[in-house]
Order: sequence, then structure tokens, then C-alpha cells
Amino acid sequence: FVAAPIVIGSRTHHITAGIKVARVLTLMLAAAGLVFIFRALRQLTPRRPAIALAATAFTAAVPAYVNCTAVVMNDALAFLATAALYDAGLAILLGGPNKRRWIYFYAWLGVAALSRFTTLLASAPAVLAVCLAVLVHDPSQLVKRLLRATVAGLTAIAVVVASSGYFYWRNYQLYGDLTGGKAIFELLSRKKHGTFSQQILDIEKWYDLSDQLWSRLAGKVSLNG
Repeated sequence: FVAAPIVIGSRTHHITAGIKVARVLTLMLAAAGLVFIFRALRQLTPRRPAIALAATAFTAAVPAYVNCTAVVMNDALAFLATAALYDAGLAILLGGPNKRRWIYFYAWLGVAALSRFTTLLASAPAVLAVCLAVLVHDPSQLVKRLLRATVAGLTAIAVVVASSGYFYWRNYQLYGDLTGGKAIFELLSRKKHGTFSQQILDIEKWYDLSDQLWSRLAGKVSLNG
């Protein structure tokens, strides 16, 4: 998505302009993500807007956010989509489901699924939240509430498959895995450290990601002491 200006610039022999446009687009997407962070926090602290504002400002100062805005790739779009998805999920959980809120939620879920594979992991709590919202706000009997919550979850899966399923299937057909990571490792001459299931269950990896949240800047610059 953000690479489009670079591709167009390359084909029209205006690569410098294409890179600048891509940089501006990345910054705009990341800034829009902060707006949705603020909106989501305002729902959690309706009587304390200063808390939401301070937390949003703090998010903007985290080194990982700086890295997200400084690198021309889909990280900024993933940040925006995930923040908007949580905003939509909180609106359903706290205010109750309605047609407009469902459309809003599933639309952002589709965008999140298209942006990066990791956003699927981040989207899971939001999907669980809207399923819980059905159980909490629906006045029907328990059996009907459970059925409708199940339908909400299955709809989320259908949206993910419809929006990005083809690309994951294509990766598997071309590269032998869903994310295309195998081909990227080979291209960059990097060693594979384990399967996806092994990586996600490795507590040390999560500690490493937590450290990078506070230390990693753009261009492989790190604040590690």
C-alpha cells in the first residue's frame, strides 16, 4: 500500500518524489492511528479526557512508534487499522451492538487483516470483546445469545478470509508457507529460528519484543545500553 508512490515514481522516473510521498503517507497513517488511540481511551475514561490525551502523547513518544513512522512499510497502516479496530470493538462492548457499529468493526478488521500478519494476533482480543458484547447486551435467552456470539465470531473469521485469505493462500502456493517468510529468509540469508507455533509460545521472544518496544528506533538504531 505505502509502496505504491515508490513504484509509480520508479516507473515515471521520479523516484525521489515517490519516496517523499511514501514518507508523508506513512506519517499520516501513523498520526491517524494516534487519533483512534485517543478515541478508544476516551471511551474507557469518558470523564477524564486528560488521561486519554496524556496516554496518547505517551504512545507517540515510545521508540517503537518512532520506528513505525520512520520506516516506509505497512507498519503504520497496521498500527492505524489495529487502533481503529479496538476503538470499534470498545464501542460495541461499552455501548452495545448495532448495525452501524458492526459494519465499522468488520470494515477495520478487513483492513487490519490486509496490512500485516501480526495484526491478526492483535485483532483476536477485539473479536473476543465483541463476542462478549453480544452476551452482555443481548436481552435474549442464553442459548440465543451464545448462538449470536458464535455468529459474530464466525463472521469475523469470514471477513479475514474474504479480505486477505487469497494472499495467504498465494504465499503458500508460491513459497510453501502462509506469510512468505521462508522466501524472505532465503533472500536475506537469515536463519530460521523455529516454526511460528514455537516462536509464539517462546516467552523469551515476547520479552525481546517488549524490550524492542522501548529501545528500537529506525535504521536499526537501538537505545540498548
